[in-house]
Amino acid sequence: MKYIALSLLFAVGLAHGNDRDVNIKRLEKGEYYYHYLNGDFPTAMNQLEQWRHSDEALAGEASIMEAAMLLSLGLHESAQSSFETIEQLTGNKASSRSWFYLARRYFELGEYDRVLTTLDKASGGNLAEKFISEALFMKVSALLETGFLKKAQLVLDTMPRDDIWTGYARHNFILAMMEGNTSGRGFELLVEDATFYIPNTQEGKDLKDRINLIAGLHYLDNGKNRAAEKHLKKSAWLVLILTRLCCNLVGPG
Repeated sequence: MKYIALSLLFAVGLAHGNDRDVNIKRLEKGEYYYHYLNGDFPTAMNQLEQWRHSDEALAGEASIMEAAMLLSLGLHESAQSSFETIEQLTGNKASSRSWFYLARRYFELGEYDRVLTTLDKASGGNLAEKFISEALFMKVSALLETGFLKKAQLVLDTMPRDDIWTGYARHNFILAMMEGNTSGRGFELLVEDATFYIPNTQEGKDLKDRINLIAGLHYLDNGKNRAAEKHLKKSAWLVLILTRLCCNLVGPG
């Protein structure tokens, strides 16, 4: 009985030790992301160098974070070298969040093939809920930019209807259809959804105004004057543009 009790105490001690290690790693990651997101790259890089000498999972994650940082600093050739290393890593060698931040950086640079590659790795893990909608937005947009409209539509259909990121994804889909000179029923339905299912926030209202403006101008270019009038009348942006034009025309002097 004594041995059983000692074994249980030892097991409990190990469990507490493991929890403590996990909490320390979580704090270290939090410290890194704080410095990275605030643009303090020297401190963040120093944190990564310490991680390289720890376990394999953190070393892999450090390589991903380093690539994102190098891209932020404009050191694209160095980032390319890092990417060639990390693209061999599987999703469970690093956190989904690190893949997500790398995908975001590639998205900002317009490297859409790599956006898709890194997002696939991010989706292989447990990406935090607060990042999922933005990740789906990036995926839709990257698919549109690489010419995969049908795949983009499938991803868009999985997004929550009234999320702001869904609104941005619909906005980009509208632009892609405009570039393809599309003005049929599918375009009309997309515009209607994009202006109806949108958060009632200032950001949502601004996006709605923009969508009504670009849709109205597209209809105008295609000779659909009634549809153009319908959307242009709803756009506060058009009123602002016309007001500024009038002010310029009747300005002092």
